[in-house]
Amino acid sequence: MKDMSITYQNKKKHFTGLFGLSAEETHEERTERLLIHNYDIRIAERRNDRSMQNTKLIDLLEGSLHSTNDYLSAIRLIINIPGMYEYLEKKIVIAPMDYPGQKNVRRAVVNRIINGDQSDIPLQILNIVPFIGPLHVSLNSRETVFLINYNFFEKMYHAIFGSRKILAKKPKPYRINLLLELAFKGWLLVKESVNNLFCNCKDPEARMFINLLDNVIPLVLDFYPIIFRSGCWEVYKEAMLRIWTIFYQYRHKNYNKLQLAF
Repeated sequence: MKDMSITYQNKKKHFTGLFGLSAEETHEERTERLLIHNYDIRIAERRNDRSMQNTKLIDLLEGSLHSTNDYLSAIRLIINIPGMYEYLEKKIVIAPMDYPGQKNVRRAVVNRIINGDQSDIPLQILNIVPFIGPLHVSLNSRETVFLINYNFFEKMYHAIFGSRKILAKKPKPYRINLLLELAFKGWLLVKESVNNLFCNCKDPEARMFINLLDNVIPLVLDFYPIIFRSGCWEVYKEAMLRIWTIFYQYRHKNYNKLQLAF
């Protein structure tokens, strides 16, 4: 926990190169990072992501997924897939879900544990492990950082693109990614000078601004395309804890709990 007092950008120096993380990005890697949440088929790099070539459709179930019973109906369908029933008797299935999915599936699991067969819930549900997926964490963390600090990004947007340009209150992910990237690259140009001036400053506004630029923004930019894909568990675990502190600091409902169960 003591490492949490060190900004992510400074801590990154300790594991860059040690866990397969390169110090310098190529143009292709930077493009991938900026387009990580964009699946527009018109983008050449995204055509394979939209391909259904390696996808197998087992069944199609129409449902609202608004209640625990709705989720149980979907889970029963999965359990009844040939081979899946026996598989779940001895092994687990990881199920990435957002908050409603986790809440309802965990509720069903607790019901099964307490009431057993009387709950009419399949035993195999105990081997379905819901957790929030890293891509979902990445998308929501970037959006949250942008929305909470909208006034800052709006001023930066006008300074770059002109005062007549209007920045939407909730832009598309690619535009959020671009503004986060521009803010971070700009910070790297002035970081040393700012730190020399404010190294001993205890003003909360100054410290919050430095934390945003040197800790929060680079973390949400790196979390999925670099940290998660590096495959290094220790780095990923620390990054997830840092992401959780951001959601907790910004009081993001539900997401200030989900990361503790990743």
